[in-house]
Parts: sequence; structure tokens; C-alpha cells
Amino acid sequence: MLSEGDIYVISGPAFIGNVLVPNHLWTVLYSPAQRRAGAYLITNDEIRIYSTVTGSVLENMFRISLLPRVSQKVRDSGMELPKPTAQRGGGRGNTHKSELAKDFTLQNLPRIIIEAIKRAERN
Repeated sequence: MLSEGDIYVISGPAFIGNVLVPNHLWTVLYSPAQRRAGAYLITNDEIRIYSTVTGSVLENMFRISLLPRVSQKVRDSGMELPKPTAQRGGGRGNTHKSELAKDFTLQNLPRIIIEAIKRAERN
């Protein structure tokens, strides 16, 4: 069984234009054991459309430096990230996409990712 070790998680808002409420929310994950970094980017609205990007892409999109001591190669490498899922009600088979999006909360994302990694290690 592989041991993941430490995983560093950084989250924050992203403002586009002159608005007081963030348009997007993001979470960056860095695994020193894998030497990879990846990020979730999610819209801050009812639909909550998400995408996964490399650390470099996120830094370039919002002109921020999130992992200044991590090499450019690692920030460019990307990381396979699990698909976010709703937290209430478990497996809901035929649940409509907007209902799942409504239940998904970004504040739970680091815990969800760590649990997914632990499940992957057991398999």
C-alpha cells in the first residue's frame, strides 16, 4: 500500500471585473510525494460548474502566486483529481445535476479529496 504523506490545500476567491462578490472559488492541492499540483475552479453561483486545471493555469488566470517554492515543472504537471460529489444523501442515482450542484459545498472539498485518496490507497 502506498502512503500519500502530506497534502497541502489552499483555497480562495477569484474576482473578475469590479464586483464585490467573487465570481469563482478555487482550491489548489499539492502532493510532495507525487510531485504534482492540481486545482479545482468552481463558479460561485447556483449552477456551480467546476473544472480542474494545473496550478500554473490557475496562477496565470488570476495573476496570483500560490506555490512559489514549488518548481514550475510541478505546477505545470497537473494532478488527477476526483469529481466533486454531493455530501447529503449518499448515492442518489437519478438526482438531477442542479440538485447535486446545490448540495456541493467547496468548504468540504479538502476533506473529500483526502478521503478519496485514502479510498484509492485501500484499493
